[in-house]
Amino acid sequence: MNKLLPEKNMPRINFLIIFFLLTILKNYKVPSAYDYFLVFVIFVALILNVFPIIKYKNKGFEVNRLSLFIWGITFAFLTISTFVYDQKKSFIFAFTPFFLTSLYVYIMIMKFGEKFKKQFLTQFMIVMNIFSILNLYQVVFHKPFLLGLLADKFYMYQYSAIGTSSFRTISVFGHPILFGLFLIFAFVCNLFLLKSGMWKYLLQVIVVLNIYSTGSRSSWIAFSLVLMLLLVLKLFSFKKINVKITRKNILSMYLSFCIILTGIGFLIINISTIANTIMTRFGDSLSNNSTDISNLQRTGAIELIMHNISESSLLHQLFGNGMFSVSNFMLNHPIIIKNFASTDNQYLTWLYEYGILGLLLMIIWIISLLLTNIVKHPTTKYNKICFYLLIVVSLELYFFEGIGAAWTDLSILIGFSVAVLSIKQKEIKSDAL
Repeated sequence: MNKLLPEKNMPRINFLIIFFLLTILKNYKVPSAYDYFLVFVIFVALILNVFPIIKYKNKGFEVNRLSLFIWGITFAFLTISTFVYDQKKSFIFAFTPFFLTSLYVYIMIMKFGEKFKKQFLTQFMIVMNIFSILNLYQVVFHKPFLLGLLADKFYMYQYSAIGTSSFRTISVFGHPILFGLFLIFAFVCNLFLLKSGMWKYLLQVIVVLNIYSTGSRSSWIAFSLVLMLLLVLKLFSFKKINVKITRKNILSMYLSFCIILTGIGFLIINISTIANTIMTRFGDSLSNNSTDISNLQRTGAIELIMHNISESSLLHQLFGNGMFSVSNFMLNHPIIIKNFASTDNQYLTWLYEYGILGLLLMIIWIISLLLTNIVKHPTTKYNKICFYLLIVVSLELYFFEGIGAAWTDLSILIGFSVAVLSIKQKEIKSDAL
C-alpha cells in the first residue's frame, strides 16, 4: 500500500522540535530525574506512532539494508554490554535518545514522507536563527544567558573569562564546540531552505559572526571544510539562473548587495583583530613542539590509548574494554589536565571501549550513509542537509565526545540525520548537492 497520511494530520509544531528544546533545559539547573523524563517523552511519542505505521506503509521508500543491519547490531551490542558491565542507567541516558529518535523518524517518514523532513528542518532552522540572533547579546556583553540558572559545569571552565573579550559564546547549549556545531547546521539549513534575498544573507552573516564568537577551532575547521565542499559541488553542478527584472527583485538584490558589502567592510576593518584572535586560538597547536594545553591533552590521550591497545590482549583489542570504561581509565592516567575523564575524541573513545571492530563498524556506517546519498541514488534537499550535518558531526567528533548523556540535543539531530539518510526515496528528481 503506497498511502501517506495527509499533511493536515501532522501537528503544527514538530514533536522533535519540542523534544529538542526540552533537552536544552538539561544545561540549566533541573532535577536529576530530568533525564528519565526525556526518555519517557520520546518513548511515549514512539509508542503513539508505532501501530498506525502498519496501515500507512509507503512503497516509495526503501530502507538501506546495511544501515539497518548496523543499527540493529549496534543496539544489540550496546544492550548486551549494558548488562555485562552493569551500566543500565548510563545506557538509558546516553544511547536511548538516539535509538528512539531514529526509530521515531523512520516511522514518521513512512507515514508522512518528505513533509515530515521539511517540517522538522524548517522549524529547526527557525529555532536556530532565533538563538543566533539572541546570541548577539553574548557577543556584545561576554556573558551567558540566565547565568544564575545555568548548571555550574557549563560555565565554570571559563568563569574568569566572563565579561571579557576572551569569553567564548555558548548560547543555550552549554559549550562553545556544541554551539558552533549547531550554528553550522543552521548555516546549511539556511542555505538550502531559504530563498535568496536580503533576509537570507543577513541571517547567514549573523550565523558566521556567531561561529567566530565561539572561539571553537574545531567548528572553524569543520565550517571551512563544509564551505569548500559546498563550493566544489556547486561548481560541478552550475546552472544558469534566470531572474525576472521587477521592482521587488531589484530592491531585494540591492539590499542583499548592501548586506554583503557591509559584511565585507566589517571583515576588512577588523581583519587584524580577527586574524590575531584566530592565530591566538590556534597558537602553536599545529606545531610538533606545541605548548597548547588542549592540544597536548588530546595528543597525549591518543598516545596513551594507542599504547594501551597495543599492550592489551587480542580480545580487548577487538572488542574493547566495555561501555563507559574510558572515563575511569583517563582519571587513573592523567596527562596534562587533572581529573579530566574524557579523551576529547569520540573515535578514540569508541576504540578503547568497543575495540577495533566497534570503531570499524561505526566508520563503515558513516561512510555507507554518505556514499549512498551522494553516489548511488537520487536525493532531495532535505537529504542533502542531513548529508552535510553528518559530515559536520563526523569532523567535530574528532575534537570532543559528542555521543553521550551530556549532549542529548545532539543525539536528536544525529538520530534524525541517520534515519533520513538510511531511507531511500524512489523515483524522485535529483538536484545537485
